[in-house]
Amino acid sequence: MNVVPIPSRKPRPGAALVAAALAAGIGAGPAALAQSLLVANHVALQDVVVSGTRSERDGDELPISMDVIGARAMKQGQVGDIRNLARGLPNVSVKRAPARLSVTGRGNPVGADGNAGFSIRGQGGNRVSMLVDGIRLPRSYIHGSNAFGRDAVALELVRRVELVRGPSSVLYGSDGLAGLVNFITLEPTDFLRQGNAGPKNIGGKVWVGFNGEDQGVGASATVAAQRGENAQSMLSAMTDGSKALGNMGSNDAADLGRTTPNPQVNRGEALLGKLVLRPGDGQRHALTLEHVRKDGEYQLLSSRAILPLSGTASLIAAAVVDETSAKTMDRSRFTWSADFRLETALADRLQTGLSWQDTPALRIDHYALQVQSQAGYFPSPSAVAGKSLSGFAFSPRSGLLFRPARAWALFGNYASGFRAPEAQQVNNVFEGFNVKLLPNPDLRPETSRNLELGLRARLPRLALDLAAFGARYRNLIVEKKNLGTAQPGVPSADNPTLFQTVNVDRARISSIEFKGVWRWGRVLQGELGSPFAYGRAWGADAGTGRPLGAIDPARRNLGLSYEAASWDLRLDLVHRAAKEPGELESLTAPKSDALQFTPPPATTLDLGGQWRIATDLHLGCSITNRGHRKYWNWADVQGLASNLTPLVVDAYTQPGRRLRLSLVKDL
Repeated sequence: MNVVPIPSRKPRPGAALVAAALAAGIGAGPAALAQSLLVANHVALQDVVVSGTRSERDGDELPISMDVIGARAMKQGQVGDIRNLARGLPNVSVKRAPARLSVTGRGNPVGADGNAGFSIRGQGGNRVSMLVDGIRLPRSYIHGSNAFGRDAVALELVRRVELVRGPSSVLYGSDGLAGLVNFITLEPTDFLRQGNAGPKNIGGKVWVGFNGEDQGVGASATVAAQRGENAQSMLSAMTDGSKALGNMGSNDAADLGRTTPNPQVNRGEALLGKLVLRPGDGQRHALTLEHVRKDGEYQLLSSRAILPLSGTASLIAAAVVDETSAKTMDRSRFTWSADFRLETALADRLQTGLSWQDTPALRIDHYALQVQSQAGYFPSPSAVAGKSLSGFAFSPRSGLLFRPARAWALFGNYASGFRAPEAQQVNNVFEGFNVKLLPNPDLRPETSRNLELGLRARLPRLALDLAAFGARYRNLIVEKKNLGTAQPGVPSADNPTLFQTVNVDRARISSIEFKGVWRWGRVLQGELGSPFAYGRAWGADAGTGRPLGAIDPARRNLGLSYEAASWDLRLDLVHRAAKEPGELESLTAPKSDALQFTPPPATTLDLGGQWRIATDLHLGCSITNRGHRKYWNWADVQGLASNLTPLVVDAYTQPGRRLRLSLVKDL
C-alpha cells in the first residue's frame, strides 16, 4: 500500500490513506491536502463541492455523505421547488400539508407553511440548516394559526444544491443537528462559456414552464456580460403564479367535509444580481443582490360549518361561515465576499468572515436568548414571565478516508451537533378552546454524537454510494407535547388539555442508505443506465423504548435512463413503505382521542425526458404519478386522526397524474 504524503504536490499512484478534519486538514495547509486527495488513478472528475468543508473539494474525497443536485439534473427532473428536489433522495423528505384550518397535530396547525422544510434521516424542521451561498435562511415559525415554512428560495436562480447528511454544527453552528442544505446561486460564468468554442462577452437564457401539480406557470430571463478581463456581471429575474397543490380528494363541498384543495392563489418573484471582480492574481470579489418574494391567498372553504346549522343558539352563533387567509414571505440579501489566494505554509486562502481553512475541526458557540421586555405577553401581565437563556456548545468533528484500490473508497466520520432552544419554544404561551400551551424556561439545548461509515465505488459499470449512520441525542426537543388534562376528566375550559415543548432525555436514530447507477453500456445511438436509491431510518426514545414517530418510512427508487445525442428519457419507479402502528410513539393522534392515521404502502411511476431541439434550445416534459395512484406522505399526516369523516384524510393525498413542461433558450 502506498500512502500519499500530505506535503507532496505530486499525486502518486496506488491506494491513498487520508485523515482529515472536515473543517480543514489538521497540521497541513488546505491546498496541500486538496492536492494530495487528487490521486492520479482517480480517473473521473467528480463534483466540486463547498458545503462539506467551506472550501472547494472533490466530493468523492470527503469522508461524509452528500447529495449534489446540479442544474442539469434539476432541469431533467423538472424540479421547481424543494418538495420535488427531495423526491429522489433516500432518507430525505419535505413536508407540505394542505392549507386547512383543521388542527392536524403538532408542528402543522393549518398547513399554511407550504413547503415547511427538509427532514434528513428522521430529523426535520429547524434541525436542518438551510443556506443560500452559505448565508442562513430564516427558521420556520409556528404559533397558533400562524405558520411560516422555509421555502424562501427560487430554484430558477440556483445552479447547484448541496445536501450534507449528518451534523454540520462544527462549520455552521446551531440548527445543523441533522444536516444542511446549501443552495448555490448562478454565476456569470455559467452563461459566458461556450464549451469548446471558448468564452463569450454576452450570454444568458430565457425559460418558461408549466407545472400541472398546481397549475403553475413561470418564466425567467438571465443576461450576463464580460467587461474586459477582470469584470463580469449578471442579472436574473423570474416570476411565477400557481394555484393549490392538487390531490386525489373527490368531495368538493364548501364545508368541513371538503377533501379537494381549497381555492388558492400563489404569486412569486425573484431577482438575482452579481458583479464579480478580479483586480489581481489570486483575488476575487463578488457583490450579490438577491430578492425573493412569495405571496399566498387562501379561501378556506373546508372551515365552513355544514349547513343547515344546528344545535344551541351559542353553537350556531359560533359556527364558521367563511374564512380566508393570506401570507407573504419576503427575503432580501446583499453580500460582499472576497477570496484571497495566499499559498503560504500557514493557509492557502483567506475569505471574508476570516474563515481560515487550516484550523482544527472544533467549533465553540455561545448562544443567548435575551428577553428585553415583558410587554406584549398575553394575558398581561403574564402569569409566567418570559425568560432569558444562554450557554456554550463545543462541536468536534473528524473523518477518515481510505482507498484500498483506485475505484474504491472507505470512509468514516465522527461528529457532534447542537441546537439551541428557540425563543418561541421557551416562552410561547397560548390559551384556546379547552387547550393551553405552557412555556418552558428550563428547556435545554439539543446535542448529539454521531458516527457514520460508508463505501464508495466508481467502477466502469457501477457507481455506488453506501452509508450507515448512528446517532445518540441528549435533550431532544419535542414540540408541543400533549401532557393530558390538568385534572382527571374530560377536557373543558376549566380543565384544559396542556401542551408544552419539552426535552426527551435520550434518543437514538440509525439509518442506512445507498444510491447509484448501473451503466448497461451503449445501446443503438445512446447510453442505457439504471439509477437506484434506498433509504430507511429507525429511532427510539432511549428512556421508554418507544419509537420516534416522526421518522419517514422506507423509500425505494429504481429507474431506467437512456441518453442520446439530441434527447434523453428516464423512467422512475418509487415505492413508499407503509407507516406501521408499531413505528409510532403512540397509537393515538396527538390532539385527538382517535387513532393516528397511518398511510398504506404505495408505488408510483414517473416518466420524463428532454429534447435538444438545437444546441441552444431545449424542451423538457415529464409526467409524475403516471398510474394516478392515491398515496400520502407521512410527514404531511402526522397527528391526523383516522376516524375523520367523511374521509377527510383524502384531503392530504399527493397529486395524481400531472404534466410538466419547460422550454429553455440559451442566448
